[in-house]
Amino acid sequence: MTEPLFSYDPDENVIRLNGSAGATVMLGILTRAKFGEANDPETLFHEPLAELLNALRPPDAQPRDEDLPGHSAAFLQGIAAAIVSESYRSGWWNKSRDEQQRFLQQVVAAPDRFTEREIEFLFEEIDNGLFQRRRITDAAAAVNRE
Repeated sequence: MTEPLFSYDPDENVIRLNGSAGATVMLGILTRAKFGEANDPETLFHEPLAELLNALRPPDAQPRDEDLPGHSAAFLQGIAAAIVSESYRSGWWNKSRDEQQRFLQQVVAAPDRFTEREIEFLFEEIDNGLFQRRRITDAAAAVNRE
């Protein structure tokens, strides 16, 4: 007899997902929780959740091919906007470019991986978002000086 996909222990108040099928179910649940609500920063930038998602990812999962369609521009723009607006949460501006890239791959994209093109697109969008915020700040400062 095969082990059930899940079991509930009422004494411990614990649900157990068993085997690789259980890991697949949990990966699906957590991924939907992470990306289902338009880049919720609580889950998008949550490093322990990303670690769990990465641990549940099948070991033989292959990175996406650069030549295949990836994430939509709108999806990536939403992530870039969240990074700019929630940068205090991740310490984005205190990270080196390499640390930022690792953060994008290991935390934000988890359990997926971004292609190099997507990473560059994200950096461009983040820089554009910062530029726009600086323009607004400069314009507000100019009005206040008058």
